[in-house]
Amino acid sequence: MMISLLLFINCANAQSSQRPGESSKEYDKRLKQENKAISDANAKILWEAEKAERDAMTPEERRRYENTLRMKEQEKQQEKKVNKTGKTSDYWAMILGLNASNILGSNPDYKPVPRGQVGIEIPIISFSDYLGLRLGASYSLQGGKIKSEGYSYTPGGGSSSGNSTSITSRRNYLNLPVLIHYQKAPVGFFAEAGVQPGLLLSAKNKGTTTTNIKDDLKKLDIGIPIGVGYQLKNKIGVGLRITPGLMNVNKDKQFKNRNMVASLRASYAL
Repeated sequence: MMISLLLFINCANAQSSQRPGESSKEYDKRLKQENKAISDANAKILWEAEKAERDAMTPEERRRYENTLRMKEQEKQQEKKVNKTGKTSDYWAMILGLNASNILGSNPDYKPVPRGQVGIEIPIISFSDYLGLRLGASYSLQGGKIKSEGYSYTPGGGSSSGNSTSITSRRNYLNLPVLIHYQKAPVGFFAEAGVQPGLLLSAKNKGTTTTNIKDDLKKLDIGIPIGVGYQLKNKIGVGLRITPGLMNVNKDKQFKNRNMVASLRASYAL
């Protein structure tokens, strides 16, 4: 109560009026000096009050108090490292992810395979403190697996009757997602959605033999990435992103297949 009264008296004394013969420029300068002196005095009052409170603490209470202050300071420093501009989408991030990749369609019937990705994301435009546009680049291992009776796979995506076969189709892309990123606080949940062009780098079918099928597939794929995640205090983020493909990946139009990738991703803010 006494501290609040002292601060109130100091603030009330700050209401200084312009003196006779004093110019506006001189008045503004004097007022700034007086306000600074009052601010310094108030800070000293608060510091002395906190010191008196600490001196009255038991050793255990002081230890808990100091730990609380240390944790708050670490949180502030961490938020600055994750986000130096104060905008929650305005940070660079390294990405490492595990893909559950599949090729949708009925020619033939693919099954998901575990694959991976590595990449980076950077901020492009900040629309507000919470909303921004981000650009990514990732090397993504994708594909699917065929394991069924009576199929013999052909490189273009078709099938014919024959012996049972098991073939893993490995298709590697350079993906360039452009994402709207929403994040309310530097530490907390985020959501993202956008569009993702993908450039085919290599494509092979591996079974009893390995076949290069890159020439049978389109060089460009377009997907729609949608994801959610959580940014932690230690600059690490975790998230789940689903990216369904929009285009038939086969050059031969009689075979219709699209990419589908679900990614469990970890990020590290730079």
